[in-house]
Amino acid sequence: MTGRYLAVVGTPDRPIPDREAIAEGARTAGLEICHSDARLFVAVSPALAHHHLSEDRGMVIGEVFSRGTNLASSAESIGRMLAERPVDADRLVTRFWGNYVALLRAPGNFGITVLRAPFGKLPCLYGFEDGMTIAASDVAALAIAGVAMGNPDARALAERLAFPGLPGEGTCLTGIGNLPGGATLLIGPGGTSTGEAWSPWPHAERAQWYETTEQAQHEVRSAIYQALRALRGDAAKTLLMLSGGIDSSILAACLSSLGGEYRCVNFVHEDSFGDERNWARMVARHLGCQLEELDFPLNAVDVTRSESADLPSPGSRVFMQGTNAALASAADALGADLTLDGGGGDNVFLALNSVAPVTDALRHADTYETVWSCARTVAALGQASALEVLWRAARRRFRRSATFRWRPDLALLAPDAIANLASQAPHAWLSAPRNAEHGAAAHVAVIAAAQGWAEDCDLLSPVRHISPLASQPVVEACLRVPSWWWFRDGRSRIIARDAFADRLPREIVMRQSKGSPESFVADVYCKNRETVRSMLLDGQLRRLGLIDSDAVERATSDTGPIKDTAHRRLLQLSQVEAWLAAQHPQS
Repeated sequence: MTGRYLAVVGTPDRPIPDREAIAEGARTAGLEICHSDARLFVAVSPALAHHHLSEDRGMVIGEVFSRGTNLASSAESIGRMLAERPVDADRLVTRFWGNYVALLRAPGNFGITVLRAPFGKLPCLYGFEDGMTIAASDVAALAIAGVAMGNPDARALAERLAFPGLPGEGTCLTGIGNLPGGATLLIGPGGTSTGEAWSPWPHAERAQWYETTEQAQHEVRSAIYQALRALRGDAAKTLLMLSGGIDSSILAACLSSLGGEYRCVNFVHEDSFGDERNWARMVARHLGCQLEELDFPLNAVDVTRSESADLPSPGSRVFMQGTNAALASAADALGADLTLDGGGGDNVFLALNSVAPVTDALRHADTYETVWSCARTVAALGQASALEVLWRAARRRFRRSATFRWRPDLALLAPDAIANLASQAPHAWLSAPRNAEHGAAAHVAVIAAAQGWAEDCDLLSPVRHISPLASQPVVEACLRVPSWWWFRDGRSRIIARDAFADRLPREIVMRQSKGSPESFVADVYCKNRETVRSMLLDGQLRRLGLIDSDAVERATSDTGPIKDTAHRRLLQLSQVEAWLAAQHPQS
């Protein structure tokens, strides 16, 4: 529920053709025209904020917040802060953050830069038609300006299956691009090109590291409060998804401190991994907030339906249909106008199974005791020996590059599809600069996955939804923490735990276990095993040559108790199959 928009960009030598027809289509779709000239046309949904920059320097669509404040910014405040020079994308992401898309005119009016906010929830799809570049919030809005629905792209689908959850510039429909957060689309007389206005790397440099753990705790805590306060805005009734893990518990503590009406909801599946009620109850009692408990509704899940059907790429996980149904029920019962989750916290707080932080500790930690503590913690988390971890970390120091090696998921993919995959995961942030630290590279890699949650998550709320931990201020604050500081005493995410130790029960701060929807996922598969088998063996993934049909047939023939993780992959494939079935008839 982020709002819709359409932006059509012409060129200096070719004005926008059929502007009146585009305007009529926009009005029919319920959009209001907020700018229209020969080179730029913009229409937005009525509730979506938009800011015209002075001197015709462009406009910003969506929520914009000034750095260091919780106040939404106006065009005037943006203009004042950037008045000394023309507004450009680099300076915008440095001074502001939020959920926005900016359209910035170059000096002399010779081009336009489209910028998507880092970790912003407002989408930015783009396509080309009749000499125009069209950017929009969704595929239907692109169609208003004539961008035709593309056909499924088999190579892009294979990439999506090999690297699930990792966002990129492409989509799985031909002719439609996706602008990730922090990226730019430069539109000028010579054509279009993409660029990067924001990257995690400058924030992860050694020169940016905090000097003490106390400073790190203070800055991370301040950033979380700032992000939550700003994103919550004027919400009257807030509903938090509270598992009782450290991430959602931190948000509960922040809501309690900030005041205002809020409640928590815990989703239950009655087994040892899926039942976290006792943890959530502990937090609720400590903070004095009301907690609702709801079962995951198995009957709300339909494996033949994709909740990504209207999107240009399949991204939904089938079990999230149950989560979404339960969340909608809870929000309706409360009359909530805002829901939020702790999604992305694991990534941003570096809950990682890798020796990379130990490598950084070997290079930079002040004492051998610190190195040993980090190694023991990483070993405990990965169920390995501390000496083995130290040995692997020492060897890693001599790698030529610190680039984190993102392992693809090749399960059940056809050999030809595997052969055509790129050698590295398709994300601009994963290539580490020279002299980058190994732990920082690992942190950046998992933050790339958090970007997918922030910008393209499959949690669908009936009201406005926010994920404050996966926001630009919090990410930047956490990147400045030396990687080994996150690990101590057998636990990860230590800086975040310590930052809120005075606001949460000690049991929550010290908690090592982590809940999982795994048993619910298994129940979904067992209930729909035959449907999944039929979908995959008779479906388009097989016709496109993307799956190993013999391997799928073997995997789906086992009707006994679930013993491994193949059912998760089969459900993932079934959701891609459901997405394909919803696309263009030519597919």
